[in-house]
Amino acid sequence: MEKTIKTKTMPGMMMGESALPVTVRTLPKKGRGVFAARPFRKGEVILRIRGKVITLAQAECCSRYQQDHMYTLGKDRYMVAGYPDKYINHSCSPNVYEKGMTIRAMRGIRPGEELCFHYALNVLESFRMKCHCGSRGCKGFMIAPFFRLSKKEQRKLAPYLDDWFRREFGEELKNLEE
Repeated sequence: MEKTIKTKTMPGMMMGESALPVTVRTLPKKGRGVFAARPFRKGEVILRIRGKVITLAQAECCSRYQQDHMYTLGKDRYMVAGYPDKYINHSCSPNVYEKGMTIRAMRGIRPGEELCFHYALNVLESFRMKCHCGSRGCKGFMIAPFFRLSKKEQRKLAPYLDDWFRREFGEELKNLEE
């Protein structure tokens, strides 16, 4: 069952057109997922992240559901994900990343393709959970934070780290280049 995002009509748009180029669908084993409604080029901004920036103390007071759908913006800065981006699932072979309050394409994305993050990117909290991504490179589980990934995975994903993460962990990231 597919649910198309309903938004207000933007200037220059026809009534009924969606301002966001994605749809949300229900998936077996994953719950909901976000899918491209049009093609995207590598590096293209797909969505802009909006929400209230909160501290770690405030984040810890949020519901478990909100904590599971949160962006890390720094050591003491978080944001609860909004609609539709809170439904972007994990993949061991991601095609999108979060950078500077935007969701961007890691590579060309076709219409109908599910948008997926690697959940260890830009994350400080430690976790391990079963993975249902089904990608060719699926490990069967996902782990975080970033530095718990294998060196090979870290090198592959490092170009997609947000600027705050690079500033905070610059020395550790230099070790990946060696």
